[in-house]
Amino acid sequence: MSDYTSLPEMPPEDVPYAVASHIAYEYYNSNGDPVLTQDKLTAIMDTYELDNELSNDVGVVLKNNNDNSAILAYRGTDPTNVYDLNADAQLATGLDKLLPFQTRLSRAEDMYRSVKNVYP
Repeated sequence: MSDYTSLPEMPPEDVPYAVASHIAYEYYNSNGDPVLTQDKLTAIMDTYELDNELSNDVGVVLKNNNDNSAILAYRGTDPTNVYDLNADAQLATGLDKLLPFQTRLSRAEDMYRSVKNVYP
């Protein structure tokens, strides 16, 4: 748990990561609406833009237009989403490593590799 209740209280170097976490949920809650998500992001941090090609329901990629770096932010479990709860159960039991289909964790890993290739 953080000791901070607002962005101005945070160390400046931590703000982009806190905002990225918030934007990951905004993107998910807007059903992946890139325009709405970008508007919310720009209202907080205008030097970043949503990379909609790499973002998905697992997380978002925010590109820093000043230096072409990126932040990858995964969202957590939505307790009202049965697929998220199932993914948590798979992780807790190790079942995710045995399943023949792509799990939420494997999608997150694939997302990481894609981001690393585009933003080395």
